Amino acid sequence: MHVKTVFLILFALSAVVPQIGCTSTPVADSRSRSSNETSPAAAVRVSDVGSKAAETAIAVDSGGNIYVAYVEHAEDKSADLFVHKYDASLKSISPAVQINPVKGAVKAWYGDPPTIAVAPDKTIYVGWTMRNGGGIDYVVSGSRDGGQTFGEPTKINDDAAPASHGMHSIAVDAGGTIYAAWLDERNVHKVAEHGSMNRPAADGFQIVKIDHKGTESEQAPEPNSEVFFAVSADGGKTFSKNQRIASEVCPCCKTAVIANEGRVYVSWRQVLDGDHRHIAVASSTD
Repeated sequence: MHVKTVFLILFALSAVVPQIGCTSTPVADSRSRSSNETSPAAAVRVSDVGSKAAETAIAVDSGGNIYVAYVEHAEDKSADLFVHKYDASLKSISPAVQINPVKGAVKAWYGDPPTIAVAPDKTIYVGWTMRNGGGIDYVVSGSRDGGQTFGEPTKINDDAAPASHGMHSIAVDAGGTIYAAWLDERNVHKVAEHGSMNRPAADGFQIVKIDHKGTESEQAPEPNSEVFFAVSADGGKTFSKNQRIASEVCPCCKTAVIANEGRVYVSWRQVLDGDHRHIAVASSTD
């Protein structure tokens, strides 16, 4: 993959945004509306009453049907992934379907929710992270019957040793090809095992400190991560050999991927010299 990387410094103007609590009833909008404006649809409850649900993602198919993915957490720290299908008016079409075949096997947190995309043939793909012994695998599950059932998950990362794979993203192009990007720590573990945590590794993999809002002595060393990429041309049955796009990547910021008219874009947060952190994007035409 020929990659051209561009670093972009993003400047943001802060804005004051009111916090709105969750509610099961519609919230009235006090702003005046013109005669040609429509009122917002009433909110509907997706997760079960009393459940500890979080990490949502949403997608729509060509027929206007909505697919809402979310994770339900249990008291024992296990979690399960569900997808609930609605029509365009938010009327439930079918009950929520559990994606993970092994109960409690999902590993998710608010900074790394599942991802969901719908192919042109209406196949639904859900990317998620699964516990695997001492590691976390990045997998994708597909549904070819409109979200009624999902097949066995396909592992995307091709390394075997336990490592963390997350901060993932997924996209499907017009031809149905699946593109996946994620942060991968397969090499981070090698640094921790074979190199000092207080000096750069032989391959230039640098250890940086994350600001935990404490004193210098309280800041724990944490390694940068790497961005990896893979492609599936057979509907998620198999994925290509994993390709590393970038090293020295911020370990706590999610990736993004999109495909459009023969070109694929992947974005992430890059760590530069001096621990400066900026947004990077790479593109590929092959």
